[in-house]
Amino acid sequence: MAPMPHPTRRGGNAIIGIFIGALVGVAVLVGIILLASQPPPPDTCPDGVLCPPPPPPTIPTGGSPRPTGTTTGSTPVPTAQGTTPGPGQSPQPTPASNAAPFVAGKVWRSQTLGYSFEYDDSLWTLGQQDAAFAQLLLGPVEVDVVGYPSSTSVDEALQQTLQNVDTFVIGRAPNTRPYDALLGPSIGYVNGKGGVFSGTFKNADGTPGDSAGIALMAATQGKATVVFLVLVENPDKDFGSGTLNHAARSEVDEMVKTFLWEGGG
Repeated sequence: MAPMPHPTRRGGNAIIGIFIGALVGVAVLVGIILLASQPPPPDTCPDGVLCPPPPPPTIPTGGSPRPTGTTTGSTPVPTAQGTTPGPGQSPQPTPASNAAPFVAGKVWRSQTLGYSFEYDDSLWTLGQQDAAFAQLLLGPVEVDVVGYPSSTSVDEALQQTLQNVDTFVIGRAPNTRPYDALLGPSIGYVNGKGGVFSGTFKNADGTPGDSAGIALMAATQGKATVVFLVLVENPDKDFGSGTLNHAARSEVDEMVKTFLWEGGG
């Protein structure tokens, strides 16, 4: 009996084709399932109709919390000095500090009238002084802080100071240039009066010397009336982006801001 013929064997290429076809079929099936699970697209807003905006995205949970009074690296993150009151609640006051006032410079205090001020002793040199007078020197700039009893009015204190200036300045006259105007004269946050003048300093032998810039202001509180007098040699000389006169007055302004009347007022 003749042997039965063997069935034809499939070649290698046919087997690979069947495998690839199976993979493609699985991929198509998965795609159909995913598309069926997606939500339907939003309705298109008709022309001429104001439609509501889409809902905002949801912030994912599990992220890093916002810092409150902690540190990020080496830089501290400050915590607010109080909380915002809720509905029907009264705001809570910030506790008062009992710390001593911050002192940034050398303190000079009148022994008789009680006022004080600070100055940068790395810049200014303390010259003559007595119980109610201090002289501060910085190169061509001189500042005189003169105290009078409060029985002396502001106008009288200004007049007495200018009379003394006239003993060493020739031809004193008001300086009317807006650039040199004295804006808002005050001492220790107490409003006062003042003025700006020009003239010529006298040399030791009485002859005319350098040009003079003169600014003064006075105020009174408690038992003292105080005058700040600023004298500048060659005040219109260029200094930085301005003049020597302006640079000097800026330094004196920093001093005046530290002024305290008797009792810390």
